[in-house]
Amino acid sequence: PRARFELPDRWHLTLLYLGSPQKQALSTLQRHFPALAQGQFPIPLCLDTIGSFKQGRVCWLGAQMLPAALVDCVDRLRIIAAQSGIGCEDRPFRPHITLLRATQAWHFPEQPVPAIDWQIDHFSLNVSRQGRYHTLAYWRFEEKYNG
Repeated sequence: PRARFELPDRWHLTLLYLGSPQKQALSTLQRHFPALAQGQFPIPLCLDTIGSFKQGRVCWLGAQMLPAALVDCVDRLRIIAAQSGIGCEDRPFRPHITLLRATQAWHFPEQPVPAIDWQIDHFSLNVSRQGRYHTLAYWRFEEKYNG
């Protein structure tokens, strides 16, 4: 199938997909998310797998192993969202970076690739409008990771 590559300036790791929440809910999240960044150290992530979602149009780069700190961060985000009245997708967290988008569905099995060490040192609250992401707020993790 025909496809287009995602430009590196659009690469991101979705920690939690919130759908289309109301403005009031987004404001509530913006008040509560800074507490998550305080005391959180940057999280190392090893991107070592390439694949596609079944019946999807996305080729992604992902991680076979999830750091416990990343799972904990996502769990805390889910709790904050639920307390803000926002329902979240109830599916397993699969961290990935979208590399390309195809014009039609296709699938290939996951395959290992040479590892890329990546560090998650911030998170942001984004909305998607007409296929483009817009950042509403941004928080940098404040602690240093001493490995």
